[in-house]
Amino acid sequence: MLLLLLFKPNEDLILNFKHTIILLILLVSAISCKQTKNVPQGEYLLKKNEVYLKGDKMDKYDLEEIIRQKPNFKRFGIKWNLMMFNAVDSASVADKRARKNQKLRDKNQELREKEDRINSKRIERAHKKNREFYTEKIIQLKDTVTPTKFFREWLKYKIGKPPVVFDSIPYEKSVEQLGAYMRSRGYYYSTVSGLVKYKNNRKAEVSYSIVTGKRYFIDSVIVDCDNPSVAGSYAKYVKNKEVPPLVGQPFDIEMLDDHRYDVATYMRNSALYGFSPNHIHYDVDTNKQTMKVNLTVIFMDRLIIPQDNPDTLISVPHQTTYIRDVYF
Repeated sequence: MLLLLLFKPNEDLILNFKHTIILLILLVSAISCKQTKNVPQGEYLLKKNEVYLKGDKMDKYDLEEIIRQKPNFKRFGIKWNLMMFNAVDSASVADKRARKNQKLRDKNQELREKEDRINSKRIERAHKKNREFYTEKIIQLKDTVTPTKFFREWLKYKIGKPPVVFDSIPYEKSVEQLGAYMRSRGYYYSTVSGLVKYKNNRKAEVSYSIVTGKRYFIDSVIVDCDNPSVAGSYAKYVKNKEVPPLVGQPFDIEMLDDHRYDVATYMRNSALYGFSPNHIHYDVDTNKQTMKVNLTVIFMDRLIIPQDNPDTLISVPHQTTYIRDVYF
């Protein structure tokens, strides 16, 4: 019984705790209601973007990064930057900024007049002493281009962020670029669609639906190269790899670009001076029924400017470069 009495909850403490929870709920509700405060009439605040993926697994983060327009930053369910922006009245900040700018201009006028007075006296003294030169006084003026922000201005425009108003142009562009991204990853028959839900609270929820479909894979690789030095170096490159490159890999543009840069680096390290990724091209033959790709890797010659005709380019084969002289 004594133990029960010692640990008996304090009724006032419980009541205060309940009041605190209620106040927090009311505060969050008030904040959420004011999110559209600075959204123009007839427009909608972008509440959120959702990406729905069906088919093969992909990193949703990569897909979300393609979306052009993103909602205001949110942490713990609250859009803090938007809240700060809405908490400060724009008109009062503009009025105070105008008054401060006028004070800065008035102060600069005083400083210019003071500078003129000092320099006039210095010129007069120089004339009395028959001197042709004098030390000019230059007074630093107040910055009126990027003046120091006062607290409410700093809070609204440095910490705060204006509302992201839904725009159909970046939305449609996002759908288009998501489709282009899927094709670059080998999903040539993927479908991308978007849907905008306009809420009664003047907020818009945007969703992007992606169905991956089947993916192309590289079935065979043919090397098209007339230069024995380049062909031999590429054969060594392939042989040195633990896993044969390209064959069996998805038909991924980013992967193929990485292959070009990796091969170009290897070629330069193999004494083929001036070899760059631009000297590697791809020719693709796809089979829709099997979703296989026959890939041809084409090695191009160098293009150089001849000394006797600098207005043209001529094609010359890549050659192994040797060290002729060493100087110390």
